[in-house]
Amino acid sequence: MWKVLALPLCLYFLYVLYLNNTAAKADAKKRSVSYDAYANDAVQNYLKKHAEVAIQEMKQCRIPASITLAQAILESNCGKSTLALKANNHFGIKSSAAWDNSSRFCLYSNEWQAQQKNMIRVLSCFQKFNSTKESYQAHSEFLRARPHYASLFDIPANDYKKWSIGLQKAGYATDPNYAQKLQQIIVRHQLYDYDKLAN
Repeated sequence: MWKVLALPLCLYFLYVLYLNNTAAKADAKKRSVSYDAYANDAVQNYLKKHAEVAIQEMKQCRIPASITLAQAILESNCGKSTLALKANNHFGIKSSAAWDNSSRFCLYSNEWQAQQKNMIRVLSCFQKFNSTKESYQAHSEFLRARPHYASLFDIPANDYKKWSIGLQKAGYATDPNYAQKLQQIIVRHQLYDYDKLAN
């Protein structure tokens, strides 16, 4: 009797595993941030509020305003993410154990897992800022102060393509499509025009 039931049961379990795996991948895909999620109005409103700070940071630190703005749009969901609203953190800059607990804000975030080849939710602690401007300044300092980003500053400040690729290679984000998403945001919203304003 068990021999008769073995094959259908095996097929049933394989089918259940397949459905679970497909559902997990679909769920991870929904949670992964894509540039398509941002309506033009939301981006334009964000740029009106924060483009000037990105231009100033480009003048002072040689980080392309287009890159800074694209990262902020992507990381903060045009300033509407929980992290941006509650911690003024527009770049997903994580907290370190050395910082005081009062400057941290912890929440679940999506992280790319190379072995599983999808996004999973993990509890992460992020730096908390007093203002959006402070977040932008900390972003510049974050890139300037860490040796693994040093090679970025050898790239011309008007070359957003190489900057986006360099950021991904240096490990700024776990998303394997990070550079591509930044470039798509920059092209779609013509953020490269802000680089010209910093010259």
